[in-house]
Amino acid sequence: MTEGGPRLLAYTPADLWRQAVCTVALLLLSSALPHCALSQTEPSRPTFQGTPCDRRLLSPAIAPRVRCGMINVPRDYSAPSRGTFKLAVMVVRSAQQPALPDPVVYISGGPGSPLTAFTDYQARHPYAESRDLILVDQRGVGRSEPVLCPGVAGELLQTDFAVAATPTAAVQAQRRSVLMTCRNEAKVQGIDLDGFGTAATVEDFDQVRQALGITRWNVVGNSYGTTVAMTLMAQHPATIRSAVLDSVYPPDPIPPWSARVAEARAAFFAMCARDAACAAAYPNLAGLYTQVLDRLGRVPLTVEVPSQMRQAGVVRLFEGGRLRGEDGPRSPDSRSAGHVPPDLEGGVASGAVLDGGQAVATELEMVVDAGVGGQEALGMAR
Repeated sequence: MTEGGPRLLAYTPADLWRQAVCTVALLLLSSALPHCALSQTEPSRPTFQGTPCDRRLLSPAIAPRVRCGMINVPRDYSAPSRGTFKLAVMVVRSAQQPALPDPVVYISGGPGSPLTAFTDYQARHPYAESRDLILVDQRGVGRSEPVLCPGVAGELLQTDFAVAATPTAAVQAQRRSVLMTCRNEAKVQGIDLDGFGTAATVEDFDQVRQALGITRWNVVGNSYGTTVAMTLMAQHPATIRSAVLDSVYPPDPIPPWSARVAEARAAFFAMCARDAACAAAYPNLAGLYTQVLDRLGRVPLTVEVPSQMRQAGVVRLFEGGRLRGEDGPRSPDSRSAGHVPPDLEGGVASGAVLDGGQAVATELEMVVDAGVGGQEALGMAR
């Protein structure tokens, strides 16, 4: 070797053998590393874990067609290692068998409305008789985890109906206090409130789809559920066969609800006027609607509510302002509101208004039996 020149290294046959072995080992190791890294970071596929169904909520005719279970979803999709929540899921086999391959998934509104408790009703009023139906309690709602605000669930329901009956400043302040208690209770439980919202709910539904082995499904969204459905369509378009948006909740809720409700109501009256059968039965549906409002304004409909909700024994639920939509969105189930009841005029004339008190009382009993979800309360308190 010369000074400053290249160094010439001499290798023995043993050195060359060792180098060859090391080179092959490194090549094998390097080819294995990407696979190892992928297996460590790739999230495991969600699975459906069957559980016994609550037979109290299912009629004998529907129960044999229902599968109940839970699906684990990440608490935080940006950090899956932070743990999971269990989502309650019910799968209803279609009455017509064999079922078509793409089921229907119904996304309820609120946000915060329980759904699986109403599986029997949903099964008896199918969206597509030849397709299975998927029902999910969204995170923090119904039977899904986490259980939000168990200490103030009853108070939340009471104050909600108190505000609906008499929205005074004092009642509003009481409700706000209960909401803040719910918020603080969730934080004490270690629940990150940023883990709730449309983005997380959309990914939850896609996890349900994967767990059930569904390639594509038909999405039906109602009220706030339409926001989830539209976001699901944007984020996972290849998984959607069709979508129905019922009582659309705009992604950007402007103008105020009262204006949108008024526009929707005017469109409904115009549709009735264009339909021969509806126009013949109700030549002046808009005027009939105004009569109902006037009567309820003079004599509000009173309803005896379940004891769990009772404050003063009776809550005045229906008044003219509430039916006009001045206090916020109230979207009826489209399957029961798609036609005008034939005895509406008689009810207006007699003041019975279709025995609305009994109808509302029955609905309230169902709400109590279903339980109260805290997600809506958390959203309002944040």
